[in-house]
Amino acid sequence: MIDAAPHVERALDVLARLDLIFARALFALDYNGVIPEVGDKSNIIVKNFVHPVLALEKSISGVVPIDLLLPGPVLVISGPNAGGKTLALKSFGLVACFVKLGIPVTVDQIPSEESKVRVDFFENIFVQIGDSQDLLMGESTLMARLNSCSKLIQRMKMTESSGTLALLDELVSLCLFFTMNSVYYDFIFSQMAIH
Repeated sequence: MIDAAPHVERALDVLARLDLIFARALFALDYNGVIPEVGDKSNIIVKNFVHPVLALEKSISGVVPIDLLLPGPVLVISGPNAGGKTLALKSFGLVACFVKLGIPVTVDQIPSEESKVRVDFFENIFVQIGDSQDLLMGESTLMARLNSCSKLIQRMKMTESSGTLALLDELVSLCLFFTMNSVYYDFIFSQMAIH
């Protein structure tokens, strides 16, 4: 029995790999998954991307697809509140992770030959979405955001790979906070100088 242990272990490993391959194939069939072209130019081009979590909840036809277009090293997403910016940001990260894991990218409809799906390989994916406020440490929301951004920047500096995707959400709110505070303090100090 003990002599068979390595063979059983190897057989279980092979079965687990086969199960993963079949799970990916079934996922692709159920959710219009496509295998993207993969390069190294930091591009993401996915027309009619359907977020798989929403598709699980509503079915493919009940989800409004979005186009994910990252044609170069920087993309800024702006728009009104509740306009889908964070969902789009998370979608970019999700398709980049799908490529790393060999999972097909979910789309509204299978693309034609002319509109191929392309998601380049990102060695590193850094994400700062929301905050990790530590209430026990008495950390404010702003301090949590600043600490999180600082840690992300430090990790990015330690990384020497060119294939890096950094997803930063609500940076303008931090900039606006500092701008408004600066205006506020300038006003307060100017009023103190008058009196």
